Amino acid sequence: MSDISWFIVAAVVVVVGLQFVQLLIIWFRLLRIPALEPVYIDLDEAPPLRLDQQAALDELVELGFQPMHWVNVSRGELTVPYVLLRHETLPHFAELSFNAGAWSGYAVQFFSFTEQRTLILTTNGIGWSLLPDPEFEDRDDAYVESLASHWELHLQRAGAAVLFDSPGAIERMRTMGSGYFAHLRSRGAVHSVEGREYFSPGAAWQLATAWWRVRYKLAKKYRSPAMEGDCQASYFLALNRQTKILTKMMSGRGDVKLAVFGLSLLVSLVGWGLYFGFAQGLALVLILLVHEGGHALAMRMFGYRDMHMLFVPMLGAMVTGKRQDVAAWKQAVILFAGPVPGLLLGIALMFYLLFLPDNPAGFNWHRVAMLAVMVNLFNLLPITPLDGGQLISVALFRRWPRTGFIFYVVSVLIFVAVALVVKGPLIWMLVALFAAGIPAQWRMANLRRAWREGLDETGQAANLFARASELFGRQTILKRQQLVNSVITLHEIRPARVWETVLILVLLAGVWIGAPIVVAALETVSWRKANGLDEYTAAQSAFDYEFYDGDPANLERLAADLDADDPRWIDLEIVRSNELPVNQRTDRLGAVLGQGSDGEFYTRNNIIESYLSDVEAFAATQPLPERLRTLTDALAFVESQSDIDLARTVRTRLRIAETYDMAGEGERALAELLALHSWREDKCSTPGIELTNAWVWYHIAHDESAQALEVIEADRCEEQPWHLYVNHNIDYAWALLANGEVEAGLQSMRVATAPPSRDGAPDAESLPIYRYVFDMAYAWMLAGQQDAAENMAKMVAEHFANLCRVTTGEQEAGFIQYGPWQSIRRDRLRQTAMGLCRRVTGSDEAP
Repeated sequence: MSDISWFIVAAVVVVVGLQFVQLLIIWFRLLRIPALEPVYIDLDEAPPLRLDQQAALDELVELGFQPMHWVNVSRGELTVPYVLLRHETLPHFAELSFNAGAWSGYAVQFFSFTEQRTLILTTNGIGWSLLPDPEFEDRDDAYVESLASHWELHLQRAGAAVLFDSPGAIERMRTMGSGYFAHLRSRGAVHSVEGREYFSPGAAWQLATAWWRVRYKLAKKYRSPAMEGDCQASYFLALNRQTKILTKMMSGRGDVKLAVFGLSLLVSLVGWGLYFGFAQGLALVLILLVHEGGHALAMRMFGYRDMHMLFVPMLGAMVTGKRQDVAAWKQAVILFAGPVPGLLLGIALMFYLLFLPDNPAGFNWHRVAMLAVMVNLFNLLPITPLDGGQLISVALFRRWPRTGFIFYVVSVLIFVAVALVVKGPLIWMLVALFAAGIPAQWRMANLRRAWREGLDETGQAANLFARASELFGRQTILKRQQLVNSVITLHEIRPARVWETVLILVLLAGVWIGAPIVVAALETVSWRKANGLDEYTAAQSAFDYEFYDGDPANLERLAADLDADDPRWIDLEIVRSNELPVNQRTDRLGAVLGQGSDGEFYTRNNIIESYLSDVEAFAATQPLPERLRTLTDALAFVESQSDIDLARTVRTRLRIAETYDMAGEGERALAELLALHSWREDKCSTPGIELTNAWVWYHIAHDESAQALEVIEADRCEEQPWHLYVNHNIDYAWALLANGEVEAGLQSMRVATAPPSRDGAPDAESLPIYRYVFDMAYAWMLAGQQDAAENMAKMVAEHFANLCRVTTGEQEAGFIQYGPWQSIRRDRLRQTAMGLCRRVTGSDEAP
């Protein structure tokens, strides 16, 4: 799947996931909100009304309603006025509650009574929050965007309803609330917890799913004079005050918090387990638990209240809580308190494992330790919204909001770059999630510039809301309220002073520099212990460290401190031989083989492979009689050595058979091939595949393409290393082309020359690997598709200019090392390359 496809899939998953998370949030909030029965207090006259409240009342008066009774309704700490209104000419009532709604302004309910004195009730935007009640069997919610539309729907529903007497209407309004709660208790929809009544899980879920079904209707902007013009700020402050009271009322229900934590942990464990395996999934969950536990302890230490910890399935975990006026250094401690303990725990586990002979209980504890280190180091990357990015924001960007926004966008781009390298659905989910937050970050950056120091909380909220209305007036009042409160919450962390900025940056850099150094040191000690290197002398360790750089001068200097019988002298001889011409190198390697010892890095079989390869390269420059003698002498010398793997001599034996064939001794060549074939034990081993390839090319060289195809079909191996897979399929393609099956040969060549994808399988849609472009070009040209061959050559030449340069020895036409009987392939590729390179580059320089 392409990166764009992964991003689209991840974006869809994130959108759907966030919607589902919203549903769960509503459910858990409903579980924590006390279900308080209203208490009614009659008022003798209308209470003083604010500008927004009067605007709401006037809107009803314009529809023909007149106030007839006022009450105060109390639910816990929240007390608001209610007014019952009667229409001047029609048999209908209205109830106006000055309880500010997040979706549809001050709540209005229209109701009428039938001849049977049953109630017809029409609400707007609150119907989802009311459970079914027999008394309200004729209840409906308009979910419309204005009071006029609300009233029009009620008129349609009420039809010929008969007006009930006014005193009865007042009493009915008074008993609607108490009757509703009596019904809830009778059906078990509410229950008592710690002396307060709450919705049962089933009732809360029923309400949450009701909200889910109408969430898009609620998202429409409601238009009311009480929420517009000069009334906006007053209405917003009323809504904000009620939100804070409601949040305070939700501070209890520790059982719900525990249930949320446990359920999210279980879901995350299952998700990680299915994705990574349950052992590693459990380890990851424990690592995240330690991480978030560190945050939680630090938050508790600095006085945070109403804290929640929960896991976010497939993404991570988080801790939330309420705070006020937090110093920058305290916030930095909270942010460091998550990843640093996890890092220390992982490093401590790595150190402890050094003293154990094996993994305890057979479990891969080293992987757990490395996972703890990597997860927490990743979390300290200076990328928002990771802890490292938040530390950078605390240290640098509190005073420069737009710079902080740029930092956020750069962070998203970094995540995109990481996703392009790492690939996989989880990293693209993070990209989609953080990218979705860019618009909100932009709005916050603009709104934060309106912050005015010295204002109290109410004044600051009013100031920010006024600016939000100027900038984002098309949004609903709920979204503007959320934006304002996000900015206020952000500013509860004081701007960092100079010493705090320096300290945060120094500590972050120190952790990022120190932790990898410590981990690398422990890994080195662990590797040395696992490979028995702790017993090596200082001279041996110094030689081994330098050996991989391959500087002969340094190795010569370091070897002077080795003992005379140290196997590293063998390795040094191999390095020395690499500086010699090929004929001298074979003599040096032969002398090393004659010693009968392995080196520290080169075994005797490794040396034999190098020796025979050099002998073959040298023999290729000799006339046929000398070539045959050189190859047979080398083979006899190798066979005289003890404790060697004779399978490593197959290629040389094939070269000898080829030389016999080239010298006109075809029967002798065939006898050699048959002898090797009978000696082969496994056709899918590397020697077996080399022998199959030689048989194929033997037949192609002798114009026996049908027999070549029979050999391939008989000896095909389904599972083999990718490079052998490529050679096998290229041979098959050449055999098909030689047999006149051009279209089939072209298709086989296309598959054979495609580079492998990440899972190791060939990717036929990608550019052919550069070593075999001229094989592909030859197939195109043989099929009469000259333009395709030239276009491919142009693309490859842009990336590998040296393909059209003269090379020597066996590295010709794209650095191919040709096997036995492949001279026909070499000649045709040289011709193809020369023709294409001249046309593509305009140069005569070609292989």
